[in-house]
Order: sequence, then C-alpha cells, then structure tokens
Amino acid sequence: MKTTWNIPSAAPDHLHGIDEDPLSGDTIRAVRHEHGWTQTDFAELVDVSLRTVKAWEHPDPDNSESRNCTGPARKLIQVLARKGKL
Repeated sequence: MKTTWNIPSAAPDHLHGIDEDPLSGDTIRAVRHEHGWTQTDFAELVDVSLRTVKAWEHPDPDNSESRNCTGPARKLIQVLARKGKL
C-alpha cells in the first residue's frame, strides 16, 4: 500500500524548487539557510551524515552516482521548508 503525503503548498517564493525530485543542492541550501542551520545541524535534524548533506549541496558533476536527495529525506525537507519546524 502506497502512502500519500499531504504537504502544504505554502513554501516561501524563494524556495520555488522545493517540489523538484530530486531536490537541487541550491534548494537544500536555501532551506537550511532560511532557518539558520549549519550543515551539521541540518544533518542531525534530517538524520543523515554530514557527508550526505555536503554531497546533496555540492554534487559531483563528474560522478553519475553522486548523491541526490530523494525519498523520505526529500519529504522531510519539503515539510521543513513549508512549516519551518517539525
């Protein structure tokens, strides 16, 4: 059974890329900066490694296996962008 998530659509205008899949590094960085979170804070909040956050924000264009923010982490970041808190 597939779960459907109802996510409010009231993201700030400057986060227009929040509905992309996968989220771009610029969008992830904008969400993080919007709330004044360091990469370390953000990694802890989203429950991923600091290395993962860095890979999301600065993907390696020469590496096709570079990490993309997808799945549950993407949904959580979308909620954070729209609501500003959990």
